[in-house]
Amino acid sequence: MSRFISHSTKECAPQTQWPELMRLAQRGDEKAYRKLLLAIAPIIERFARCKVSDTSIIDDIVQESLMNIHTLRHTYDPTRPILPWLATITSARAIDVLRKYNRHWKREIHDEVLLQQIIDQSDDHHTEHEDNIYQLDTLLQHLTAPQRQVIELVKLNELSLDEASKKTGLSISAVKSLLHRALITLRHYGRDQK
Repeated sequence: MSRFISHSTKECAPQTQWPELMRLAQRGDEKAYRKLLLAIAPIIERFARCKVSDTSIIDDIVQESLMNIHTLRHTYDPTRPILPWLATITSARAIDVLRKYNRHWKREIHDEVLLQQIIDQSDDHHTEHEDNIYQLDTLLQHLTAPQRQVIELVKLNELSLDEASKKTGLSISAVKSLLHRALITLRHYGRDQK
């Protein structure tokens, strides 16, 4: 479930206590806040499961929701029901996480197709292996050394982003950034050649 909160049913407060726990948390009572978070984490997870069908992102939605609840806890009115407030936050975070993953997924698919199109530039798509290697070498010369290294590791040697990160000593986000910029450069060079 949650990476920040380990769920223990013995510690969970009943739902009728949640507004009071939040009121105490708003006043700085850390014990009450922890008790509340332990109780609401499974509910947030259920809300998230109702919103999305991709179970691989449920944990991200739960974490984003818990962080948002932490940030917005001062806005909760303890005289009002807490479940609608939690549901609204979880729903908004589910949408945000879905958008983030969809953008990432679309870009990754686009980049894969783009690289294949750049490598297969010939009209007949039946060029010899040596011609493809020559074309690829020519294209890679237009990249900076770090960009070329990342393309070779991730796209040609098929290493994961994590493996490429470890091999280069760069963060995963730096590897992604270099990869994205390299593909943009290759795309522009490929357009100039047509």
